[in-house]
This record gives sequence, C-alpha cells and structure tokens, in this order.
Amino acid sequence: MDSLNILLFFISCFTSAASAVIGIGGGILLLAAMSLVVPTSSLIPLHGVVQLSSNVSRALTQVSALTWSIVLPFSIGGLLGALLGSFVLPFFDWHYAPPIIGMLILVFTWLPTRTEKDSSTKQFFWGRFFSLGALQTFLSLFVGVTGPLNAPFLVREGLSRDEVVVTHAGQMTALHCIKIFTFGLLGFNYSSHVLMVLCMIAGAVLGSIIGTKLRARIPEAMFRKVLKYVLSVLALRMIWS
Repeated sequence: MDSLNILLFFISCFTSAASAVIGIGGGILLLAAMSLVVPTSSLIPLHGVVQLSSNVSRALTQVSALTWSIVLPFSIGGLLGALLGSFVLPFFDWHYAPPIIGMLILVFTWLPTRTEKDSSTKQFFWGRFFSLGALQTFLSLFVGVTGPLNAPFLVREGLSRDEVVVTHAGQMTALHCIKIFTFGLLGFNYSSHVLMVLCMIAGAVLGSIIGTKLRARIPEAMFRKVLKYVLSVLALRMIWS
C-alpha cells in the first residue's frame, strides 16, 4: 500500500466522521480531496462508491432511526432521475449546476420550520420526496455531491437529530447505489481502481463508527444550529465556485 492510499484512508475516515456527526458536508470535503489525485473522468463514479460505504455504515449503526416513509419515495424517484440522466450524461456538461443547487439549499435551509403536518402536507408527502429523489439523483450524475440539497427538507419535517442523520444516510445509500449502477451501464470500469477504493471504504466505515459515537455528545439545539450554518457555508461555496 503506497502513501497516497494511506492518505486517502485518513481523509475518507475524517470526512465520514464529519458526516456522521452533523449529517452532511463530508461528501463535499471528500470530493474536493479526491479531485487533487483522481482523474476527472473517474472522480464522480469512484466518489460514489466510497460515499455508498460511508452512508451504508452510518445507516446501519441506528436502523431504528431510519424514516422509511421518506427513504422509499426518494429511492423510487431516484430510479427515474437516473434513467433520465443516463440519456443526457454522454452529451451534457452542466457547469452551472453547483450554483443552482447552492441557491436551492439556502432557500430551503432558512424557510420557517413546520411544527406540525396538516392534511395537505400529508397528501403531497410522497410526491415531494419522490420528486426530490428524481431531481437529486439526476443532478448527482453531473456534479457528484448533492447531499446537502435534501438535508433542509429533513430538518423541516421535525425529525430528531438521529432521524435526520440516519434518514439522510438511507437516502444517500439509495442514490449512490443507483448512480454506481448507472455509470457501470454506461461503461465505467471500477475494477482498475480496486486498491484505492478499498482503502477509502475502510476509512469511511471507521469514520462512521467514530462519528456516530461523537454525535451522541452534541446537544440537540446545538446540532440544528450547526447543521444550518454548515449547510449555508456549503451552499455559498457552491455558488462562489
């Protein structure tokens, strides 16, 4: 194992732990680090594999906190988004996507939080997360990291701290599974990067375990405040880039 793979192991561990503590942010940090050493043509598919391991391990640590009524419609919508994106991906270079996503994150992060769900909200609950899954999976094929886009929706559902983090991990597990499969169908060869990916997967799983233990030490109110500000910083970074 060379020094580069060791470095990527520790980077993956740190970013996965960060995601396990506050729910989001690790994926963007990991993508930024990988972009320095991984060819552009391989960056998004390989990032998806590592993020899948991070999110699966994070979801499995607290399966009881997983909100299936959100994850299921999101996953079904993701299949539609990937199908549409697979037709566009070979021809499309959507370099304006990051600032668009950033603006959406800012809007949904600072909208007032609902304290209860009325009948109209319940009626459109499935449609909302189905549409979000389709949009987010579609975008993920082009920009790699779209995790922060759905975090504001989870916060506004009135979920607890653990439910926000674990349900987000469940959504991202579905998204990355679909994305990896889509890139495979389009001809990407994952086998030529096995050692690098295995090192980063090991780091991601270890980071999820560490981050989950640290999250229990953070007060609920502080968690929500930190999450909002981290989302805002990430959104501004997307807009600026």
